[in-house]
Amino acid sequence: MGMTTRRAMLVLAGVFLACGAVPAIAQLTPEQEEPETPADSGEKRGGADLGLRQAVGEIEVTDQVVAASKIAPANPAALRKIFPETLAGMQRQSVSGGVQWLGPAGVLRMRMAYGNEAGTRSLTVEIIDRAGFQHTVGGEMEIPPIGSTRREGAQIVEGLEISGYPALARHVRPGLTAIVHLALNTRMRLTFTSNLPIKDLVGAVASLDLPAIAALAPTAQ
Repeated sequence: MGMTTRRAMLVLAGVFLACGAVPAIAQLTPEQEEPETPADSGEKRGGADLGLRQAVGEIEVTDQVVAASKIAPANPAALRKIFPETLAGMQRQSVSGGVQWLGPAGVLRMRMAYGNEAGTRSLTVEIIDRAGFQHTVGGEMEIPPIGSTRREGAQIVEGLEISGYPALARHVRPGLTAIVHLALNTRMRLTFTSNLPIKDLVGAVASLDLPAIAALAPTAQ
């Protein structure tokens, strides 16, 4: 693997590792909403591709990248339709992100922000589909055993199951940031961040049509 390809893999790993990070809770306005780029639009050299190309330059298209290009990322427009306009009593305020291209291969990273009119409650959803890089790039989310609980400093970390999918919950106490990481399959990861109590956040996640979301990122059986 050439140096440029290794650098490209590191950039992608950073994208995937972000799914396991603690995203900031933000109230985004519709004016901050970014246009969507459908996965089948063919716009592989524009939009979100620019950031990756600036970071890694012209990449070396190896067999690994060519193989990854055979699996298309989930369609951002389809994801937007599956997620409700209202979640946990909060209206959807913005949708940003889309498909990022590494040469001919793409990955998807989207964020949806929800909030109430008073600005006292918020919930963000980050969606990452590793597509053809699902087995070749690091950044795996560690899901603890279901039913387990441990402390990490002031945080409580729990392993649980939501609608049949393994998940990790992090929380301190009501009113502070609560996070749920959900693994739908080897490709798709969802991260939910909110100032809701952890029980309410888990309930919000369970209210989603998770099988339909997972179906947009099929994996080999």
